[in-house]
Amino acid sequence: MNSFLSSTQKYSKNTYFHGVKPYYFFLLLLLCGACTLSSDQEASLHNAMVSYINAKNEGVATAYVAYTFPEAVAYYKEQGDSVFQERYDLSMGDLNPFLQDGIIQRIEKNNMHLHVEYLFREIDFVDYDVPARDVVIIAISKDAGVSWSFIDEEDYYNDAIIDAKSRLLK
Repeated sequence: MNSFLSSTQKYSKNTYFHGVKPYYFFLLLLLCGACTLSSDQEASLHNAMVSYINAKNEGVATAYVAYTFPEAVAYYKEQGDSVFQERYDLSMGDLNPFLQDGIIQRIEKNNMHLHVEYLFREIDFVDYDVPARDVVIIAISKDAGVSWSFIDEEDYYNDAIIDAKSRLLK
């Protein structure tokens, strides 16, 4: 038994955490903290995201468009009424794919600008043989997380909507 104690004491003295310098730990905390949201920003984002997803899932086109990134709305409006209507048409109601289980993938900050990448599951309730697929939605705030708007991944990487210099997610 005495040899058992000496081996466990030896192990506890040589663990990795005891050998790490304290400033490495604080540097790691600083880096992790730079990529997170404050509680107010997170609450604001959550409320806006729930409203956006509910509007899309419930077929409320006016609310869906209101929460969509303004430059994307303007881009489709410039394409003509039929293109705009086709892009934001939610009139199929229950036949539209349903988004659920959104999780944050990445957060990027630059001054007052925040871009948050969400991953959602899109489920087609009309054809159960179609497997659920992943859908990326980007949340954008230009006022340090006070207000948010949303854009699909395809539109986010469209240079006619957001130029490459303005994209925080690469």
